[in-house]
Amino acid sequence: FIIHGKYLTEDKNDYFWQGKPIHVADKKTFVIIGNKDIYWTQWAKDKYNAYYMGEQPVPLADYDSFHLIKDTDSDGLQGHYAADKYRVYYKDHIVEGADPETFTEIIDWVGQDKHRVYYKWKATDIKDYNQLSHIGGFYSDGSHVYTFEFEVFEDADPLTFRQLNNNWYVDKDHVWWRKKEMKEVKEADAATFQLVDEYAYFNGTTFWTRYAKDKNHVYFDDAVIPPDPETFEIVRFTEGGATTIFDKNHIYQGENS
Repeated sequence: FIIHGKYLTEDKNDYFWQGKPIHVADKKTFVIIGNKDIYWTQWAKDKYNAYYMGEQPVPLADYDSFHLIKDTDSDGLQGHYAADKYRVYYKDHIVEGADPETFTEIIDWVGQDKHRVYYKWKATDIKDYNQLSHIGGFYSDGSHVYTFEFEVFEDADPLTFRQLNNNWYVDKDHVWWRKKEMKEVKEADAATFQLVDEYAYFNGTTFWTRYAKDKNHVYFDDAVIPPDPETFEIVRFTEGGATTIFDKNHIYQGENS
């Protein structure tokens, strides 16, 4: 048993990264790409495979030209993409149709070459990432709204789609609540929908309570609750402190009066 650094070890059969087997096919040509003493080093190679630590090996097209798409940065972090002169790799996948010569990593799970944008290892219909604007967890090119995975969000109007906070999105006709997935709140009136009790906290970061309302209803998260929307109000006594939540009939806490 041999220790090669803080995270790389070896026995007669295999190498191990942080104690987990890498499943090396050829130990004689096995090389760590990066610093073996940095926790976030992720890539390695031998003459048969590319290895993204913790994932399955992927067949390597060219050993000598294999390299990281994004070099180790000042914090020792490596990207999720690598390439040789024939292919681009995302973890344990070959990136569909990617051009190794022009491929760049935008963020850990998004790549771009001269042809298109890629989500992880999948080609998308987006041609230029730089032409997209961010709207919360979504993108827009002015013609469509796209999800985090660059799929068209069919019902959204790109000209009016906007984020109200981490959970609420609206356009001219729709209101959506997002927890893990987007859910249209069909009871909501988009034209009058608003969050209740926006306030600045600490360094000016904006927070909201879990309440919203429109001309017809009051909402706690995405659920319609009984208060009267016309008189529903939240009074905050101190920034980030105690509140009173009420309408003309009751005082409320959470979903209950």
